[in-house]
Amino acid sequence: DQDGGLNGSLVLQTGNENTSDVLQAGYVNLSVVAQLGNENSSDVIQTGNGNGSIVLQTGNDNTSEVEQNGDFNLSLVYQDGDGNFSDVDQERGNNNGSIVAQIGNENYSDVDQDNGDYNGSIVLQIGNGNDSEVDQEDGDNNGSIVAQIGTDNDSDVRQEDGNYNGSFVLQVGDDNDSDVDQDDGDYNGSIVVQLGNHNESEVDQDDGDYNGSIVLQVGNYNDSEVDQEDGSYNGSFVLQVGDDNDSDVRQEDGSYNASVVLQYGNYNDSDVYQTGDHNGSLVAQLGWDNMSTVTQSGNGNISGVLQAGWNNTSTVTQTGNGHLSGVLQIGAGNMSTVTQTGGGPTLD
Repeated sequence: DQDGGLNGSLVLQTGNENTSDVLQAGYVNLSVVAQLGNENSSDVIQTGNGNGSIVLQTGNDNTSEVEQNGDFNLSLVYQDGDGNFSDVDQERGNNNGSIVAQIGNENYSDVDQDNGDYNGSIVLQIGNGNDSEVDQEDGDNNGSIVAQIGTDNDSDVRQEDGNYNGSFVLQVGDDNDSDVDQDDGDYNGSIVVQLGNHNESEVDQDDGDYNGSIVLQVGNYNDSEVDQEDGSYNGSFVLQVGDDNDSDVRQEDGSYNASVVLQYGNYNDSDVYQTGDHNGSLVAQLGWDNMSTVTQSGNGNISGVLQAGWNNTSTVTQTGNGHLSGVLQIGAGNMSTVTQTGGGPTLD
């Protein structure tokens, strides 16, 4: 069904019980659908001008749904295998672009770009049972890239009510989980790379500008949580190499916070809590079963903790302005407690 002028549609189906439905209303819209196999389904709706959609499905029981309402939107969907599902929804915006490629069986991709211009999304899933959801709403120039290779990986990216947000997610292995939430802020950036199995990463960047987060996890059963809220110019870098490491970084109610967490080994645990302005924290744990807790409330605090060995425990609490603390523990079973309260610079 084509209403308007200079619209073009090409549909090629080979196999049995395939279904294609194309609706184009406007001018200079182009739709190409090719389905090779059995019981594949494609639904394309384009209302506006200058929109383009290409859908290629090879295999059986694949489903593709594309809806583009606006001008100069582009969508490309490629699915190879059985039981794959792709849903691309680009509404009430212009110059949006989406590429979805799924190779394998029973993969699921959902891309939703609403009420904004110049949004771009790329989803690549190779394997079986992978799930990707990208939601970019009410903002301009948002970009998201998701690549999942393996089995039963899950990625969820939400970029809402902000401009120039960027997110990159790469998961290679099985049963990895990544959750990125960027709301109500401008110039947020998040990179998540997980290589291994059963790793979990959660990044929450809300109500702030110029937040940046990088999470790299290599191994199995690693867990990272980064929470950056109500502040500007926050930065966080988390690197975990090994198995069963846990990192929790919370940067709230302040500006210019920076945190770096490096954990190499197994069963290490790091907690960093930063509330206030100009806080800085560096934690490096090499070994296994080490635990570090850093709490910074105030302005201008600096803390560095390095533990090499096993079963070491460090607790740093800084309340006030201008504190400086450095802890180095090498060996096994060491314990350090640093408490700094006041307004003057001190060194432990």
